[in-house]
Amino acid sequence: MTYSMSWIILNEKLMAKAYSYDLRIRVIKSLTEGKTIKETSEIYSISRKTIIEWKELKKQTGDVKAKSGYHTGHRRIIRDIEGFKKFIELNFDKTTMELANN
Repeated sequence: MTYSMSWIILNEKLMAKAYSYDLRIRVIKSLTEGKTIKETSEIYSISRKTIIEWKELKKQTGDVKAKSGYHTGHRRIIRDIEGFKKFIELNFDKTTMELANN
């Protein structure tokens, strides 16, 4: 099985892991030194599509840094976890409906 990105297993699901900035720089340098996208793809075991995307990113922004900040995860609804635990301890015998109305 081949993928265009590094993959890690998290919670029994395959999740993409961003390539390092150093690798991105080396790939673009390889292209500027005259290697084709196909050759570079084979050397670094990266899909041609990914290399084309990095090349376009370099053209548009002048750099190949990965986007950051968009994988922030879910924000916690419960801001005071200790207070919530105490609330549950005091109301352990109530249903969720009763807790919601409290």
